[in-house]
Amino acid sequence: MNDDLTDQPDQLQLMLHLQIDKRRAPGKVDLAKLICDFPEIIEGMRLSGDSGYWLRVSINQLSQYEGLRDRLIEILPEVRRITASVVLDWQVPANAQVSLPCSGHAG
Repeated sequence: MNDDLTDQPDQLQLMLHLQIDKRRAPGKVDLAKLICDFPEIIEGMRLSGDSGYWLRVSINQLSQYEGLRDRLIEILPEVRRITASVVLDWQVPANAQVSLPCSGHAG
């Protein structure tokens, strides 16, 4: 995880959702290598089903996203679609221990 980018207040945080075309995908993406190759990527998650991957990204300005997107598509030709969302606010710090109540549990 590239923690050095998470504490800079002037950084924009993005969440990227990469949908993979399973017909063109030779196997699962090596997220550890991808994160090492792209210093903008703070963390990544592989999701079940057809969801693909979520990447948390930190950039200086929104215009940098286009270059990042183009590099991801070049390295990962199996990507069918990339959806980007700007993070407006983090509700729970990444290192926080959170206990969520179980829904439907009487207590």
